[in-house]
Amino acid sequence: MNYYHSWLKKRLILASRGYGRMATSNTPPQLKPAVGMGPDLRGYASGRYRDNLFLAAQTELRWYFWWKFGVVAFAGIGTTTAGFGDLTEGTVLPSYGGGLRFLAFAEQRLVVRVDYGHGNEDGQIYFSISEAF
Repeated sequence: MNYYHSWLKKRLILASRGYGRMATSNTPPQLKPAVGMGPDLRGYASGRYRDNLFLAAQTELRWYFWWKFGVVAFAGIGTTTAGFGDLTEGTVLPSYGGGLRFLAFAEQRLVVRVDYGHGNEDGQIYFSISEAF
């Protein structure tokens, strides 16, 4: 689920996302929900944390300050666990970071982005031709 709110003629945007994915205990390990395999939490190597249940929430503030250039700051938290009954036993996964944006086509909100996300162990650099979510 995504939520967006903008101010200043869409030059300042608050974007929030809640994400969840669940698998059964019979699901093969390589198909179980994993951190870093979609628009969930930045700062984690793809598939490093994997279990039957993955939940995450994140928010970012996007500010287009001059012409088509912008910056973003983001933070989020998530968990991987065996199931809803084990939520207090799950791995807590914080995420935070920032990035640069270039708004290539304003009508379509198409951006070129470079982000640095930091997790609980190390960080990752992301380059993409789209927003994170």
